[in-house]
Amino acid sequence: MSAAKVPLRFRITNQFVRQLQRLHVVCRPFLITREDLYPDERTSIELNSDYRFCALDETDLPQIHNLRPEMDVERYAEFMRVGYKCFGIKRNDELIAKMWLNFRDFNSVMYQRVLEDDEIYLFDAYCNPAYRGQNLAPCLRLRCYEQARALGRQRIYSITDYTNHAARNFKAKLGARHVELSVMLRVRGGRKRVITLRRYSM
Repeated sequence: MSAAKVPLRFRITNQFVRQLQRLHVVCRPFLITREDLYPDERTSIELNSDYRFCALDETDLPQIHNLRPEMDVERYAEFMRVGYKCFGIKRNDELIAKMWLNFRDFNSVMYQRVLEDDEIYLFDAYCNPAYRGQNLAPCLRLRCYEQARALGRQRIYSITDYTNHAARNFKAKLGARHVELSVMLRVRGGRKRVITLRRYSM
């Protein structure tokens, strides 16, 4: 997305964050987002016959890591050991998109809390850039909503970078709503602090 298409408030926020970084202050504004388990029927998306949605397990860890080699494969293995679920889309046998479901807690570096019995947290969604523009990301998300419903989870959450305009638009098209706007602050060598700036009416 070109700079001209990004709203001014996001460009200003990004500039402010970069200025703080020069002062060795980490500043990450973010939104806690509640997603719609029952999006409008018009958002229904069918996979091309070349693709299939599937649950991933330990045997898929090399492919999960290859999809995002900058991530720690041992961390992914630990996710599976503690019970997180990972779902993906494969083309033939190649993993091209994936997303994690956490039933226990928000495990973000920016925000942590234990989940209630009817809650679920979606995180680390990623699609191979070579396959973007084929509706795989929304399709993966819709299939994961189905998994959440099947498990009796009625409240589904994710975290969105406040300045990530594309991600915000993507989730809004699927019916997501903002719950809370917060910011994580940390001075170099100091402790992290999370400040809630706004709570949205649901």
